[in-house]
Amino acid sequence: MPNSCRIMRAFTLMEMVMVLVVVGLLLSIIVPKFTGIRDEAQEIFVIGTLKGVAIASETFAKDHDGHYPTNSMDLIAAVPPYLQRDICGTTEAGYVFTCVFMADGYSVTAAPVTLPGTSWTIITGGELLSTEM
Repeated sequence: MPNSCRIMRAFTLMEMVMVLVVVGLLLSIIVPKFTGIRDEAQEIFVIGTLKGVAIASETFAKDHDGHYPTNSMDLIAAVPPYLQRDICGTTEAGYVFTCVFMADGYSVTAAPVTLPGTSWTIITGGELLSTEM
């Protein structure tokens, strides 16, 4: 019976350390980009929401002889509604929304819950303003 000799080959400790170093380096490059993407997505959501309120308010004024809504319920309770839901006084995507409606204009602000961040405000006419906080 022949004597079979098997040679077992395994990774050395140095090879394992090198793999871990490369994986750690790649993670240190990739992970910060993912957190930036989330913040950017939240900001895009907030800007879109503010623009939606501005479009609804401007359309309301056009339909009501230049008079803007005096509260958010004017936009929601209309038939058909100008807005589907009330964002005033709510917290969404890490921002607190506050609204001021008057017959001659409006202002809606989205302020970040955690600082630092960018606060966004949309005013009569749909002008979007940003403030670093």
